[in-house]
Amino acid sequence: MPNNMGLRECSEDQDRIKRRLAKVLALSQKGVGGEKTNARAILEKGLAAHGLTLDDIAGSSDPLQVNVRKWYTYRTKADRTILFQCFFAVMKPGDGSVSYRQFKGKKKIAFDVSVLDHLEIDAMHSYYRRLYVKELETLEAAFLSKHRLFDGTRSSEATEMDLEKQMRIMEMMRGLQRSSYLGPKKRLGNGS
Repeated sequence: MPNNMGLRECSEDQDRIKRRLAKVLALSQKGVGGEKTNARAILEKGLAAHGLTLDDIAGSSDPLQVNVRKWYTYRTKADRTILFQCFFAVMKPGDGSVSYRQFKGKKKIAFDVSVLDHLEIDAMHSYYRRLYVKELETLEAAFLSKHRLFDGTRSSEATEMDLEKQMRIMEMMRGLQRSSYLGPKKRLGNGS
């Protein structure tokens, strides 16, 4: 019985090399600046060292680079805007595609992107959506304080607010437009 272990190990090594070079190829296509240039140089050296061509590694691409259609549900215009900006931040012009659908009040957007790009868009969208909600809370506090729209009682939440948050609210207040409300009571002279 012939020993095929050597052939199997050789084949596995060759597949591993092709997978690595496919990752380097992806980086050489999607990288930025020096990253892209370095990846291209490493790719050329690797192909030459192992006697391979671009056609040899094209079929052995990383499963994370396979394009898929991923649907995202959004609720508000701001959420949709954040989602699109995340898509544009991750993708280069001409990469991926976008589809819209609305299902019984649920607004959905589909992106045709690689699995890896989907993971990046999803994580980025989740992060910035949470940050946006947090910033809206700060904006609300700054707006109400700037225009003195509060009941005058100090809640335990307001007194326990950390100094950093108070400073952020004050900074945001400075950036808000000044406006003085002149209601009917003040116009008629009955207001305090």
